[in-house]
This record gives sequence, C-alpha cells and structure tokens, in this order.
Amino acid sequence: MTDQELIVELRNSKGWPNLGNAAADRIEQLLESIKGLSRTWATAAVNLEVSEGKLAKAVVALRDMLEDSEYWSPYARATLAELVGK
Repeated sequence: MTDQELIVELRNSKGWPNLGNAAADRIEQLLESIKGLSRTWATAAVNLEVSEGKLAKAVVALRDMLEDSEYWSPYARATLAELVGK
C-alpha cells in the first residue's frame, strides 16, 4: 500500500474518523518533512562539490606559488600543508 492509499483509507475510516484524519494529517506532514530534507541534502551535495572544486584550485595556486617565488614560499607551504593535511 502506498502512502497516498493509506492516507485515503485513513480519511475514509468510519469507526474513528477523527483519529483517521489526524493520522492522515501527520503522515502528510512527515512526507513534506522528508521532501524538505531531500532538498536540503541535494543542496548540500551541490555546495560540497563546488567547495571541493574551489579547494582544488587553491591547492594548484599554492603549488604554483611555491615553484615561482621564494617570498611566498613559507606562507604557501604552511597553507598548502593545512589544506592537504600534511
């Protein structure tokens, strides 16, 4: 039985109509909450992917700085170590 079928059954219950409607209302609320959480997780996944891309660009830039300049070397080395965990 699907969620929608259960909701219809509960709304049409004859013995305890108030309880059936209350249960159907709660199921609908929970389904909406699940949809909201799914959207939140999808957004978080996209944001994580974007952040990982930016982090990869930062690592490349820091490695380039290490190769091209002695002045930036200590700063670039420390930041790169922090970002890549070394």
